[in-house]
Amino acid sequence: SNFASQCVELPKLKDWATNNIFLGINAKLGGQAELCDDLAEPGTVFVSYDVSRQRSIGLSVDAMLLGNDGRMISGQADSCYQKGEILDADFLEKSLQRCVRIYEQQYGTPVRRVVVYRDGRFLENEQKICLETLAGYVVDLVELTKSGPDCHRFINFDTKTKESSQPRPGFFVTLRERMANLVTSSAAKIPGGLARPLVVSHVHGDATFDQIITEVYKTTAIRTYCDRPTRLPAHSHYADRRAGAELVARGETYPSIPGLHAA
Repeated sequence: SNFASQCVELPKLKDWATNNIFLGINAKLGGQAELCDDLAEPGTVFVSYDVSRQRSIGLSVDAMLLGNDGRMISGQADSCYQKGEILDADFLEKSLQRCVRIYEQQYGTPVRRVVVYRDGRFLENEQKICLETLAGYVVDLVELTKSGPDCHRFINFDTKTKESSQPRPGFFVTLRERMANLVTSSAAKIPGGLARPLVVSHVHGDATFDQIITEVYKTTAIRTYCDRPTRLPAHSHYADRRAGAELVARGETYPSIPGLHAA
């Protein structure tokens, strides 16, 4: 048979588990659970980078969203073994060029704007490489952090009824210029405690901060292979999970060797 198949043993039949299994099979066949028609103007590409480490080995991964509809793409060439937390310069440059090329091949129209998300902070020359590689395009650079002194927790408190509740998805508090805490759909639906927002920092570009916040929120609402939204933007979440999973899977292949650089 030419049909894709997958064998799964479930101790108990649960709707959320079976839903995610079928959505995962759909993703393996090239499908996507949800798109977003108004994510951004045509000609916009969103690229996200994440670096994970296990022992002395690091793996950088990129994933892209096509701005026309939020379709996510990440293939075998979109990862690179490296040493340390800084994105490999050659990988960063070539992956940015590849993302632009893929968009133009998919849609047959030129790329006008590239939005680069970095899980964590841009380190050393990463910003410079992005700007030099994308010199012919409008570029916005955005940092996304999940913890630290700027990541505050919020709750709604009604002074009249004296009742408290979780803040609504999309709620954000500006901390300083071009930096805010954003409550995403996933962050607002935790079973207990306070919502855990994202820290969104717009470190370069001419887009308004309202536009940046709106785009980040919309990308967190896109579901690619599960039935729930993610705390991070869809492509950032995928890059994060893929980086960790690949390192775990290859932990025995690449043992802890000081100074190892596998590219």
